[in-house]
Amino acid sequence: MRFLFLLLISLSAFAQTNPTPEEIEKLKKGEQLKQVINLPNEIWPKVIITALIPHTPKENIDVMSKYETQKDFIPDMKKSKIVEKVSDNATNVEFVLKMPWPVEDSKYTTTNIIEQNGDNYKLRWHLVKANQMKATQGSMDFVAFEGKTLFTYTTHITPDSSFAGLFKSRVVSDVEKTVAVIIKHLDKTVTSKK
Repeated sequence: MRFLFLLLISLSAFAQTNPTPEEIEKLKKGEQLKQVINLPNEIWPKVIITALIPHTPKENIDVMSKYETQKDFIPDMKKSKIVEKVSDNATNVEFVLKMPWPVEDSKYTTTNIIEQNGDNYKLRWHLVKANQMKATQGSMDFVAFEGKTLFTYTTHITPDSSFAGLFKSRVVSDVEKTVAVIIKHLDKTVTSKK
């Protein structure tokens, strides 16, 4: 019980979600937690997905911080290129995401910042510039849990397109697909290095 209490304190200090003991049991069984938050005056919701994934936070963040490889596994990502190293822990990355017809491809640059708190890591991002977004911000939390990682993916995009409302129903399923692909890629990549 003491361990569970310390875990919850650690999560509240770092991750954006605080799983209850019942939710932790679900995560241990391989289930994911999903929150969809409709924000005032926003077309698309904020989506938060939490899962318990293999390997340590350090092993997982080392894979995700290789930004230029994201085009190789993120669905519909055509380009992921580092354009500027802002500081030791901050990098500007340019992305091109294939969009369904009749929408042109989404081109955007984000600042990606890695933070460390003990054995835990957070990769957060915010928009620098884009052709179809007013804003985007999100994060991936990697929190140590029993030799594995409690992974929380959070994203919110404010689109800048007259077609954005047409795709609102796809936002949550697209985020779920992206998270599934990220988790699979992390496991495959870390496992192949062992």
